[in-house]
Amino acid sequence: MNVLLAITTADRHMDNGRALFRRGLETAGWMAACCGARAPSLNCTDLAEVIARAQPRVVVAYSRYEWDSREWNGGRPLLTEPVLPEYCFHGFEALLERDDITRVAILHDARSVMAEQRRWLADYRPHIVLGWYHARAVLPFWPEVDPAVYERTYHVLDPAVVPHVTGEPRRTCLVSGAENHHVYPLRTMALRAARAGRLGADVDAIPHPGYAHNGSCSAAYLQTMARYKVAVCTASAYQFALRKLFEATAAGCKVITDLAEWDDLPEIDGNLVRVAPDISEHDLGEVIHHAAAHWNADEQRHYAELTCARYDYRVECALVVAALERRAEARLAA
Repeated sequence: MNVLLAITTADRHMDNGRALFRRGLETAGWMAACCGARAPSLNCTDLAEVIARAQPRVVVAYSRYEWDSREWNGGRPLLTEPVLPEYCFHGFEALLERDDITRVAILHDARSVMAEQRRWLADYRPHIVLGWYHARAVLPFWPEVDPAVYERTYHVLDPAVVPHVTGEPRRTCLVSGAENHHVYPLRTMALRAARAGRLGADVDAIPHPGYAHNGSCSAAYLQTMARYKVAVCTASAYQFALRKLFEATAAGCKVITDLAEWDDLPEIDGNLVRVAPDISEHDLGEVIHHAAAHWNADEQRHYAELTCARYDYRVECALVVAALERRAEARLAA
């Protein structure tokens, strides 16, 4: 049975994406292994034992900084709960000596803790690199990754916690997330303008909740988004299609973004109103209020349903499983 080396604390993360990814792979017939896992998952961090018990053809691993206390978060203690030593996987030599097992490395955030991730890729020597963003956005920062081994997936949702889109009154627009002029220039401008009232009436700004391991905020965030007609969900300066784009569409918002045209999001790209990254405050306000004035419950319900169908964690993870297993078979047959 193929294996995901899971993150022990994923269920307590602010963002439930990693927890849903695990659940999706398990639904598709894979096995998770981590410290404290309950059956049928493996409560095991020793790779030799994992291999002996699961007999995998494919093993997927997050970057070492996510589960090794010596490298956790790049050595920067930003979270309230540390990664404990017992969470650390060990015995990778048992995996590295098995060329019949395809190693997959997750490149989850391609512009964070890059030194640690580079060391991990060098040590793990993956056959496949799995990322959440377009290769054109990611690979310029990772020249050591062969484009032929990069597999793109997408952010996932749990449709069970997505609010139903109705015709009830909504406020105009929500701008949300972390501020950083260098990483999120348009979002930072929009947050500051919204707080100052320069984007017009009923345009609200909320900050990022932080990364404390106090449990997921994802369901509550969807409920918040569902109170608005429009959401400003920018790509980063690196042109990453961030999870907000999918969440906002699922919640019934028309999405204003600076995501590049070449990153066409399956099923939901028609819900995106693309603007230039250097749009002025005045023009952004005009786009927001025009989108809100033309908000249509039936249209947004349609896009919400498409989002829940296409980016359901079970659907997307089944596609990931098929792609990884197909690549593994092709590698062994070559």
